[in-house]
Amino acid sequence: MLSRVRAKPHHSERDATKKIDAMISSLSLEEKIGQLLVVGFAGSEMNDSLRKFLSDGKFSGFILFKGNIESVEGAKKLLKALRALYPKETPPILATDEEGGRVTQINHLVSAAPAAATIGRTGNARFAFFHARDTAQKLKWLGFNVVFAPVLDINDEPANPVIGDRAYGSDVETVTSLGIAALKGLSDPGIVPTAKHFPGHGSSKIDSHEKLPVINHPAERWYTFELIPFRTAIEAGVRMIMTGHIGCPSLTGREDLPATFSPQIIKRILREELGYKGVVITDAMEMGAAADYMATGAGPEDAIQAGCDLLLFAHGREPVHKARRALMKAVKEGRLSETRVDESLRRILAMRMSLI
Repeated sequence: MLSRVRAKPHHSERDATKKIDAMISSLSLEEKIGQLLVVGFAGSEMNDSLRKFLSDGKFSGFILFKGNIESVEGAKKLLKALRALYPKETPPILATDEEGGRVTQINHLVSAAPAAATIGRTGNARFAFFHARDTAQKLKWLGFNVVFAPVLDINDEPANPVIGDRAYGSDVETVTSLGIAALKGLSDPGIVPTAKHFPGHGSSKIDSHEKLPVINHPAERWYTFELIPFRTAIEAGVRMIMTGHIGCPSLTGREDLPATFSPQIIKRILREELGYKGVVITDAMEMGAAADYMATGAGPEDAIQAGCDLLLFAHGREPVHKARRALMKAVKEGRLSETRVDESLRRILAMRMSLI
């Protein structure tokens, strides 16, 4: 099981639960809200302004892009400085988008893996495993502990502008076999992988970075096609799943509702029907599909209410400040209960306690 990789055997499950409950009870509401966020930032060095922003925010972790990673030594120094802001027993999420192919943040420093589709054409799960393990070893060497990969979308739409060669293939068997092999390869050196983009972004004809793709498959199709790789990943013990900002009207009854904000998709299908107990993180909340939905009057709290645990804000400080204010207001006005926040924190802290 992937969930057993790098587990800490010296803590019993009961002891860990007590420890997490004690941590949560010691946090202020503001600190709890901060830990629902994973954030990006500009710059490749720690400075006083950045340190204050990150220290004040009490975030659960960070996403780094190529602009943050100018050199090997610079990346190591920055990641070490980020880690130093946190207690050793609850290290931060130190993540990056490193899928290989055209989605790479480290190819200017080391060789990157081929695109998933290139590996997929071999049909060889061992290739997927070893390329993923090689990627994870490089990320671990730099100081990362989480990677937002692999893509488990089935790219059956040739005109798909956002997935394309990021997927292992266009059929269930290839994506499931090679995707699970990649999850195991990424986990092998101790990196936590992230299966994405639930419930499946492969049939979209629109880029969710720009606006909401609406995928009009009947409900049965989702269960017999798109959900299969995710179901298999859950059975294999995947510890983090990323949502996709896609409309799925046959599952939600609405064309305007992104999956990220849908209780039917996150709570009912992912949590209850598929039995997933790990951490759910959103795709970047600044993306057009999510931002447009929130512009209609929804807020980041709606993603938490839907069942998400971590909200990803990849670019800029102002969206992060705005999200924190909105979440605080939602709790104080009773639209988001502190009990619901604590539920997510239990999952988040359990994962963070096992990070290397």
